[in-house]
Amino acid sequence: MPEPFHHVGKYVGSATTTRQAIEMAGLDWKTEKAPIEVAVPLAENGLTVNQNLGEMEAVVRSSDRKILGVVNSNYHLFQNDNVFQFLDNIIAKGYLRMVRAGTFREDKILWLMLEQPQPVLLKHDECEHTIRKYLLVTMTHDRNSSVTFHLLPTREDDSALLNFLGLGPEAKLVHKVHDTRELRRGLDAYVHTATKYAELSRLLAVLAENRATPSRVEKWIKAVWGDQEDYKARMTEVFKLFRKERFEGSALAVVAAMCQHVDSRLEGHEVEQWAGEGPKSKQHAFLHLTDWI
Repeated sequence: MPEPFHHVGKYVGSATTTRQAIEMAGLDWKTEKAPIEVAVPLAENGLTVNQNLGEMEAVVRSSDRKILGVVNSNYHLFQNDNVFQFLDNIIAKGYLRMVRAGTFREDKILWLMLEQPQPVLLKHDECEHTIRKYLLVTMTHDRNSSVTFHLLPTREDDSALLNFLGLGPEAKLVHKVHDTRELRRGLDAYVHTATKYAELSRLLAVLAENRATPSRVEKWIKAVWGDQEDYKARMTEVFKLFRKERFEGSALAVVAAMCQHVDSRLEGHEVEQWAGEGPKSKQHAFLHLTDWI
């Protein structure tokens, strides 16, 4: 099966540095700051005068002046081809490999997808299943500028995203990137994320070993979505996916069915599916599974 996101972005697997990856994806365009002016009407004659906002400036792409964000005038710009360089040493040592790169929301969010080696191998009823350990790293060009890591554990055989753990405030690893020294804090964020993947691996194994009867699944769905108008439709959809699962009868089958259900409802909205409303919904649902862990 292809890696997740194979239909968006560009494949950059042959790149050896993040700069090369950004160049291969055609994302090495430059940005600059531009003053923001507001047309203020003059009451006495109906004319307008442009008033500069002073402390606030727009971040624009140099080639076409497209606005990508708004920042303070003292904000230090980072260019696409160097913002992820703090990962180069980790990549060179083989702890990560680059897979794809692209943008979300009309080029306002830059992303790089990487994979950790040594996938998670799960056994269920004498069958073995492989979970690939992908990371999505994103960067924005605005005053809330940050590099953020998102865990994207993905089943190898159907590219289903099991991104339901560690996606709350603690693991949305944000660091402000106002100067190069602070970018190095991204290394600490990566280490924290790697630790989360170790935790996730153990949890997946536990879920694969625990049984889930239909009555327990129904109870769980009601606890998660019982207050919503489409509760019965959701139950039908999740049960249909649950019965098709290769982890059939396990708590992991419930989680996998729930993840596929959430992703299907956000299909075509990748940023929400992978790093927005999707993981938030999955984490909310997962919290109700604690009696199986």
